[in-house]
Amino acid sequence: MFNKENIFRTVNLGLRIYLGGVFLFACYYKILHSGDFALSIASYQLLPLTLVNFFAVTLPWVELFAGVGIILGFQPRENSLIIIGMMLMFIFVIGSALSRDLAMGCGCFASTEAAEEISITTLVRDVIWLVIAVYLFFAEDGKWGLEVLFQRTNKHNA
Repeated sequence: MFNKENIFRTVNLGLRIYLGGVFLFACYYKILHSGDFALSIASYQLLPLTLVNFFAVTLPWVELFAGVGIILGFQPRENSLIIIGMMLMFIFVIGSALSRDLAMGCGCFASTEAAEEISITTLVRDVIWLVIAVYLFFAEDGKWGLEVLFQRTNKHNA
């Protein structure tokens, strides 16, 4: 029961649930209030206005599917890779805003008005989430997730 593999998988499962939960929490407000999220994106002053709405509508759904996928262990490496890409983008965008001394909320979990102002703490938090996603990309074996259930079902049906 308490062998090395089970401890390893328990840690991975906990990290999957934590990281996926972060992304589910993050997408909730953005999906319900895409207009507010578009204003948050525009406040970073990095995208042409023609792309702001596209990102405001698309990104929260990517967060939702990657978050659910990583929690359930459905294609965990692929979903980890998607999260890695998003985290790299978030780190770049926040770092850019900090380097330009923009006083603003990150738009990560709520409207710009309700969010805490971005700071080095925001950047460090995102780097920690990036490290977790990179760890899961390399360490998650998929044994405790939907992938294994699908494989077992296919073996029984064959």
